[in-house]
Amino acid sequence: LADNGIPVLARLTLSGGGIRTVRMRSTAEPAAELELADRARARFVAEAQYLSGWLEHNRGHFKESLPALQATLAHVGNSAFAGDAAWCLAFANFVLGNGATAEASLDRYARMPGTVITDAERGDRVDYWRARFQQKLGPAGSQAQALDAYRALVRRSPFSFYGLLARARLAEAPVEGAERGAMV
Repeated sequence: LADNGIPVLARLTLSGGGIRTVRMRSTAEPAAELELADRARARFVAEAQYLSGWLEHNRGHFKESLPALQATLAHVGNSAFAGDAAWCLAFANFVLGNGATAEASLDRYARMPGTVITDAERGDRVDYWRARFQQKLGPAGSQAQALDAYRALVRRSPFSFYGLLARARLAEAPVEGAERGAMV
């Protein structure tokens, strides 16, 4: 029983960003320990591995989320959670200021098959965030490239979520006089 009196059905032991053991208990049987030698075949392991990183990511603990998210891609990289793990890695590295790693993670995310969103939506998401990465983390002079990418996204998908975000970024951009009318 857990501290609150509710039976523990599963307990995960995390080590070095990866799942090492799962202790399972039912109400009829004594606790049994299952060593997960083949993580990809065990039920719920991919989800548990991803969530161990996502929970830290969701709490804003981006640095702490990295090992578990990386382990998700390394150990269950073909699971339904791989795309979300790659996305979280890209965003966490962006927030942490790791430009090259964020870009590499975004590239990996872009190559993964879509699960929930369409390929066009995924493309818009990747293009928008690639521009954001350039704008915030890129070398000097990359501001103009980011603005060009926003303009291209607005032309291609003016009413999509990321098209609207790109339009808002363009509206906030410092622009010299006559150029403001030619933003899009």
